[in-house]
Amino acid sequence: MLLCVLILALVVSGPSAWAQGNEVKSCARSTPPQLDGVISQGEYVADCQYTLQLLGPYLGNGTTPPPPLPKSMDLYAMNDREYVYLAFHWTHLWNQDPGASDSSPDKYALFLAFDFNANGLFEDNDAFANTIDDALGLAYLGFPIGNPNPPDNAWIKLYIPVGLYVISWNVTAGTDNAQVIGGPGPILSTIWNGVKGPGPLDPNGNPISFPYAASRSPTGMTSGLLYTYTVELVVPKVLFHRSVDLTFEPAGFGFFLSQETNSMDLWTWPSDISTWNWEIDRQSAELLGVLGDLVPGSTGVLDPGQDPPPVPVVPVGGAMSSPDKLGIILPWLGVLAFSAAVTVAASSRRRRK
Repeated sequence: MLLCVLILALVVSGPSAWAQGNEVKSCARSTPPQLDGVISQGEYVADCQYTLQLLGPYLGNGTTPPPPLPKSMDLYAMNDREYVYLAFHWTHLWNQDPGASDSSPDKYALFLAFDFNANGLFEDNDAFANTIDDALGLAYLGFPIGNPNPPDNAWIKLYIPVGLYVISWNVTAGTDNAQVIGGPGPILSTIWNGVKGPGPLDPNGNPISFPYAASRSPTGMTSGLLYTYTVELVVPKVLFHRSVDLTFEPAGFGFFLSQETNSMDLWTWPSDISTWNWEIDRQSAELLGVLGDLVPGSTGVLDPGQDPPPVPVVPVGGAMSSPDKLGIILPWLGVLAFSAAVTVAASSRRRRK
């Protein structure tokens, strides 16, 4: 039931390179970017700035309005010895939905999925979901879901605040799916008590965090206005797997954006969605793209990247491979994630009664 409620909640300057096929690279740099929700000139390496054509919008039943309307998004990928930095920058024309009381230009969610050893499997090698030993999901929610202080007679008491949520794969007894292991901390005077447990841990059991920043401009809420959005986030490099000779290997990677345009539409990279079966299993990771074509023999720095080749003459999106139905994976991963967050909020409320 909670899963259904969540679905209803989501429904009611430099030269740019083109991502080749389903792969993007990260450029090495010793100076990290400032996480302030603003992409300044020279802050990221131009060789690893990609202009991606996301495909969509896709409706909740897996269909697209003819013809599919692409959305352009800039992705910046950079790294130093300790972290991988990703920045997403896009525009969106927001039209107020008169039928939704929470209609807002902030009504969007950005979901990322990683398969760190790129073997096509979402895995939980130590059977402890909080240890991120292979699969990772990151979900930035730009708008709150639910009521922070529902009345006592409310049918469903849930509240999911704005912020970044960390998702891991769980293969404990009777479970094989995604689980929220981190998110915003407890918020006073609300029913949100945060996500219980030790939080995200690296493969060695040490606590890790995923710093982020998000912004949109201009401020205010004017229907029919084109808004600009930026989400910056950091992934600890200790999560990326290494080969027997201690060189870092590529990671499976993909993402999708769900945003309100009178209704909640969906755009994805790197794939097209032809159907939405609402199915996910550990083998679904094989449909992800790739982050970082890592150089053999490196000392731990992701591939610094090469000058991008000329833009190929291919269909919209620059995709050089056939559609891989990535949308079957990531939307379901995101729904699973926030379904778990809803469960946390509801159970916390029950305990407080």
